[in-house]
Amino acid sequence: MTHTIQSLIVSFFHNYLRDQSDCSANTIQSYCECIRMLIQFCCEREQVNADALDMESIDDKTILAFLDSLEQERGS
Repeated sequence: MTHTIQSLIVSFFHNYLRDQSDCSANTIQSYCECIRMLIQFCCEREQVNADALDMESIDDKTILAFLDSLEQERGS
């Protein structure tokens, strides 16, 4: 069974961070925003919708490119 990245992330936030971890609502919101930006970056890079994005398309080079883009855009 193939899971979309969206279903895996929703599961992580609902099953782990909210239900099993003691993360605050602000922490979860920050994580959500970062993941949202990563997914948007990957979708633009792969030219696909979020529903079509596979975990295989997010590798170490993609993460590094995402972090570089954040640094350039935000200057941090």
